Amino acid sequence: MTARKLRPYFLSHPIVVLTNIPIGRILTRVDISARLVKWTTELSEYDIQYEPRSAIKAQALTDFLAETRHMEGEDLWKVYVDGYSNNEGCGVGVLLISPQVDEIRLAVRLDFRASKNESEYEAVLIGLRATKQAGAARVHLYSDSQLVAQQVNGSYEVKNEKLKEYMRAIEEARGLFDEVVVQVELTPSNELAPLAQEESDWRKELLEYMEKGELPKDPMKAYRLKQMSLRFVVVEGVLYKRSFSGPLLKCLGPKEAHYVLKEIHEGCCVVSDIADFSISQQR
Repeated sequence: MTARKLRPYFLSHPIVVLTNIPIGRILTRVDISARLVKWTTELSEYDIQYEPRSAIKAQALTDFLAETRHMEGEDLWKVYVDGYSNNEGCGVGVLLISPQVDEIRLAVRLDFRASKNESEYEAVLIGLRATKQAGAARVHLYSDSQLVAQQVNGSYEVKNEKLKEYMRAIEEARGLFDEVVVQVELTPSNELAPLAQEESDWRKELLEYMEKGELPKDPMKAYRLKQMSLRFVVVEGVLYKRSFSGPLLKCLGPKEAHYVLKEIHEGCCVVSDIADFSISQQR
């Protein structure tokens, strides 16, 4: 059942099954039943490997230590960074928040021309260096750039040669800390706030119908809404559009879609870099 429902993922990635039961040998026996023959034939198209499961108690202890380590936030600093680049110049803004919730604000004007992505990298580098000078050992760094945050985390590949130099400098700065977590801050900037207020969310009526059964009073609108709902599905309160052969497409409202498109046009325009984003904005 899992292989059938997740077939696109099974075909795209190798699969490791952790089990102490000799499933691999059972499925390759010549005297297996007809049902097992059917299963073996169906699973043969996937790259499946069987490995013994490690001790459950040892794994539980490892998970517990990892969770409690992140829960100890007494020495954790939070750093919010942002870079800008326009016709008037380039600059960096940094907000440091200490474990005692003291705030340190930095504003740096760059004396050289830099692209938007380069200014975002400058912001990350300046933020890390400033936090280290303040005596921090553990840092959670937040950036409003999806591209930069994912590249620094290693999820996206850095192809620009100049940005690769920034990455090497950032890796050196990260090595000075016990822990550095880079996260993306998805809250839209102030310039997008009026847009969110002016534009209505097209998902609202569809969600109200699919979750509560509420329909518009206009019979024609109600009929169209019913027909449109057949192409969508709601998973844990989130609206997705069904695709013909791929995964479900997450539906975004005007504010979220505008933010994602802004990130794409500012540099994240390689298909492989945005494979995790499936946008369905139009009805």
